[in-house]
Amino acid sequence: MLLSVLAFGAIALSLLVILRNWRMVAVDTAQSVKSGIVRLCTEGRSISNASFGLLWLMFFGLCFA
Repeated sequence: MLLSVLAFGAIALSLLVILRNWRMVAVDTAQSVKSGIVRLCTEGRSISNASFGLLWLMFFGLCFA
């Protein structure tokens, strides 16, 4: 019971920190996604990287389905 309360407290605190800095989190996420897409497109390995990402999504999707 105490462990559950501590875990819930840690999750709530993390959520509070994220919500408090929501704009910064959104800006950082957008910049990271943009730079990642640019890097994937310029390296010329976008198909293999996309296939690898889809493989991981399928793996986790089937594990939790």
